[in-house]
Amino acid sequence: TATVSGGTTKSMDWTRANGPDAGKTMLAVYAFRGPDEYVVVFAPAGKDRPKELDAKAGTGHTMHVWKRAKS
Repeated sequence: TATVSGGTTKSMDWTRANGPDAGKTMLAVYAFRGPDEYVVVFAPAGKDRPKELDAKAGTGHTMHVWKRAKS
């Protein structure tokens, strides 16, 4: 588990249904940052789970930040 400002991240295992790594599991950490933002960081298939909620150059990690649209 990684620590992030405002709390602790949770982990998930995600198996791709299609694409170049179909059938392979990617390990990830995620957190909700407030009521309107969700952040998830995936490690490449076959690699260790990320230790922090960041995708630094050279790690191969992919970071997604989802923000609720204001209406």
